[in-house]
Amino acid sequence: MVDIKINTEQEYNKYSNFIVENLHKVTSGLKVVLPQPFGLMTFDEIVNADVPTAKLVVWTMLKQENLSLYIFKINHELVSFAVMELK
Repeated sequence: MVDIKINTEQEYNKYSNFIVENLHKVTSGLKVVLPQPFGLMTFDEIVNADVPTAKLVVWTMLKQENLSLYIFKINHELVSFAVMELK
């Protein structure tokens, strides 16, 4: 398994479709406060948003909350992702 830490928006954009398409598998009714124009959103609202909005919201959340995003591949195929809080 290969893990890749995502450090830039350009790297994020490379994997953002996979993340948005699979976000519903790892989220719940949790709420996140985002800068305008988003405001308070539940993960369900993010998952159900149009894809470009969902991608932007997830990237905004990662940067705002000082979170690290990791992508995991097996045999060059995306298999998972993880979000970890930086301390």
